[in-house]
Amino acid sequence: MRATGDQRKRAAVSGIVAGVILFALVFTVGAGFFFYINHTTNLVNQADASKQNSIAQSSMENISLSATISGGTITVNAINRGGVSVSMLDAFVDNGNGQIESPGVALFLCSPSHHSLRST
Repeated sequence: MRATGDQRKRAAVSGIVAGVILFALVFTVGAGFFFYINHTTNLVNQADASKQNSIAQSSMENISLSATISGGTITVNAINRGGVSVSMLDAFVDNGNGQIESPGVALFLCSPSHHSLRST
């Protein structure tokens, strides 16, 4: 049995419609995958940049601490030799008898600066 001319036109149109739908599906899935990969890569790059900034900031910090204990007085010397200001919340010193001593004073050290803390 032979197809009539009207049936041939329908077959040609349905193939084109199917091709357009298939292309739209493939394009949509491909674009979604591309955007997902692009977003994930941007997140990783931002995290890496943040970590590098943190490492660069910490490499600019250079604080030197020394402590002496004489006659019941603890003297803590803090010298900031770095390029950035440093906040030092506390310093803990082992007094040699197994006890930890602390002057209990917070410091903000500008760069460069030198501070001494004394505590009895």
